[in-house]
Amino acid sequence: MSVVDRFTLTATIRTVSDDIADEYGDPTTSETLVDVPCHARQIKAEESADDVESERWRIYIRPDGPDLKTSDLVDVLGMSFEIDGPPAVHMNPRTRLVEARSFEMTAVA
Repeated sequence: MSVVDRFTLTATIRTVSDDIADEYGDPTTSETLVDVPCHARQIKAEESADDVESERWRIYIRPDGPDLKTSDLVDVLGMSFEIDGPPAVHMNPRTRLVEARSFEMTAVA
């Protein structure tokens, strides 16, 4: 079974970018939403003595999917996540084709 066969979830990528200033000259932002098929799995969960929970996940998207940046937020499985660094590339060892890119994410409250 290839990684692509596991893309049974839909993630919403929220990209926030600077927009034109409002009538008072204050900077504004705009948000772009893009839905992509994906696979997500938890890779780490912790709870500290201060009752602070930390979850790390990995999301897999198609290689031709959007380029995710660390400023993007990902909504999947009813949770929001921040991207933690550059993507990893996953190749099929038989065909040597790139099947997916994965990003590590941290759950945000």
